[in-house]
Amino acid sequence: MKVARQAVHAWSRLERAYEQAVEGFDRLAQREIGGRMEQFARELKQDPQLDSLLRQRGQQLGIAEGSRLARVVQSAGIDRELTRELGLRHSRGLGLGR
Repeated sequence: MKVARQAVHAWSRLERAYEQAVEGFDRLAQREIGGRMEQFARELKQDPQLDSLLRQRGQQLGIAEGSRLARVVQSAGIDRELTRELGLRHSRGLGLGR
């Protein structure tokens, strides 16, 4: 249970940092933090015990209904919409691409 709580807190910190980057129009930070969120979600899905615990007791652990983490937990894998929302697959904007 402790590991699950730590995971929820770690995700919450990433989520807050991502939202701050969005509010500050910091596209580079959004991409970097979004990438960390995607990696976090992948690692979570690779741990069946943690994934199951978060799925069963998510609200008890502080996962808000409808949140990005709730979508990750309830999906079978990384949700395509989450990836698109975080801007990880398609560069939009600044034209700093490769």
